[in-house]
Amino acid sequence: MVKSRNFRAGFGLGMIAGALLLQLMLAGESQQAKLTGFAGGENPEDSGQAKTYTEQEVAALIEKARREGASEAASSAASQEPQAPAKAEQSGAAKLKTVIRIPPSSSLTQTAAILQDNGLIGDEAAFVAYIRKQKLSGSIRAGYFLFEGKPAMEDIRNTITGEPLPEAKGKEWMAANGKSK
Repeated sequence: MVKSRNFRAGFGLGMIAGALLLQLMLAGESQQAKLTGFAGGENPEDSGQAKTYTEQEVAALIEKARREGASEAASSAASQEPQAPAKAEQSGAAKLKTVIRIPPSSSLTQTAAILQDNGLIGDEAAFVAYIRKQKLSGSIRAGYFLFEGKPAMEDIRNTITGEPLPEAKGKEWMAANGKSK
């Protein structure tokens, strides 16, 4: 009688543990799918996620936006003269590209120092306070990041908390600009 009771108790506990482990694996799979993008060939427009573009598609979209911006600038220049020089300055600033590398395990203050050293922010303390106020200090990613022109604080925040450049591409940009690591 005791042998049967021990067997049943052990068997029951084993089934419960197995069911819990299975649930844990399924939860992990769904979280992994969310982290790596859409899974199972879903269309990103259908799932509410942002679309991923290739480098050529991005270049084509930028060129299209520039053409549209140029036509808007021409029409606004006819109606208001003072705005035309401001648009020209912005397009000149957008051509300046900066690539930085945030090493793994970098603190928020180390990241702010890297950004300030590269001329992307003016004040480290203000940037640190901004990121802490947004409660994103743990969301900063390590890797290579590309910035165009003099980005706003929100653009910097979105970039360093988003997907970094591939390592090979980041190293290529850094080498082209004469920076090591």
